[in-house]
Amino acid sequence: MRAIRNSFSVVIPIYNSASYIDQTLKSIKNSSADFNVEVILVDDKSDDINIIKNILKKYSFAKVIEKKEKTNAAHSRNIGFENSNFEKVFFLDSDDCFTVEYIINRNKLMDTLEYGVYFGGYTTVINSKKMITYRPEYSNGDMRDYLFLNNGDFRTSTVSIDKKFHKGTLFDPLMKKHQDWGLGIRCYDAGEILYYDNSTYMIIHEGRSNQMSASMNIEASKYFINNYLTNNKHLLSFVEVHIIRAICNKDKKALRFFFGILDGMTLRGSKVIKFRMLKFGSKKYLIGLTSPMLVSLRYVKKLLK
Repeated sequence: MRAIRNSFSVVIPIYNSASYIDQTLKSIKNSSADFNVEVILVDDKSDDINIIKNILKKYSFAKVIEKKEKTNAAHSRNIGFENSNFEKVFFLDSDDCFTVEYIINRNKLMDTLEYGVYFGGYTTVINSKKMITYRPEYSNGDMRDYLFLNNGDFRTSTVSIDKKFHKGTLFDPLMKKHQDWGLGIRCYDAGEILYYDNSTYMIIHEGRSNQMSASMNIEASKYFINNYLTNNKHLLSFVEVHIIRAICNKDKKALRFFFGILDGMTLRGSKVIKFRMLKFGSKKYLIGLTSPMLVSLRYVKKLLK
């Protein structure tokens, strides 16, 4: 590990990422001209690895680690972190992008503050349209409350770690989905010192068809629920979000799973009305009329409030 000012490592898990990785690497290059940067791509047995290797020839600061067996992106991120050389480590998904403002701002924070794990705001890009969604700032409370009761968020591409103050918490290698939320909860449970960066300079793309996190994964949701959500107040919020997402995806299997969770719970007051509306919408209206407009999770949630 090297403590060199204006230096940082970037860890990117990749799996069939050739369509986006050039744009991502270019964003790192353009945003980090005044920094000494290493980029570690960790490949999860991609079919397009040779294409990716050809792309990397343009970027001397990047290297790829090829895993011998396919696992998941969480395991890849841990491998990248363990092979990083600098004190400051940034995480980035293969289709997201840095900006100059993000790099300057985050490095300045990490140079002046004494926190182990940083995360924060971002700008979402859907079909080339930018949307800034302001999230509440995190203030050291239970991460589950922040995520599932206070409309907070914890996105991997906004995470950076300062090894000087980091207590060693990394991603759950058994988690195939919800890895960002899982990291946030693991950090809180482990007593990591967390800092919320309220800037929205980070660019996160959504809606791309072959994103690693684009599809529903019932088994991964079961794992997350069983290992991270012990309180029904958090579980209800998690279920609500995923019912809406299942409606947008027209995923009847996922709808049966998440509504099945509700069958085993006692609901009262407004929760009864809300989930009756969701069930009606899934059967009678939204499931048959899902359109690009309704694919926006924010829009659907607004309709159902």
